[in-house]
Amino acid sequence: MGLVRTGVALCDASEILAYPFCLIEESNKHKLVERLVEIVEKKQITTAVVGLPKNMDGSLGKSAIYVKNIFHNFKRSVKKEIEFILWDERLSTASTIKNFNEAKIFGKKRKKFVDSFSASNILQNYLDFKHSFFNKGS
Repeated sequence: MGLVRTGVALCDASEILAYPFCLIEESNKHKLVERLVEIVEKKQITTAVVGLPKNMDGSLGKSAIYVKNIFHNFKRSVKKEIEFILWDERLSTASTIKNFNEAKIFGKKRKKFVDSFSASNILQNYLDFKHSFFNKGS
């Protein structure tokens, strides 16, 4: 959840693979929450994973506090019972940019996709953790 752009990612039904879904370009917090709630309802989302931009030392800066505020508004606005998760997103954008550099994707093309691909990285990290955590006893 950024100040202007928010990337949205979804995953397959088996919760194995995350993929970019859309980019919401909205600076109004209330309109952003409305758009996110629409996606939850239309796509029948059961878990919402929201990236929390912690500082490298793990502390919460201005961006993280901003995201937490929107996150709580989002939770209150969703009318159905779903799971909400704040997930540490440190280095997700850096990782996406590195991948774009390796693929030689630059300029406007990159700017248009970086947030939705970063959202996909965040969701994939959560899914990988969830599967490794629950499969440890197997």
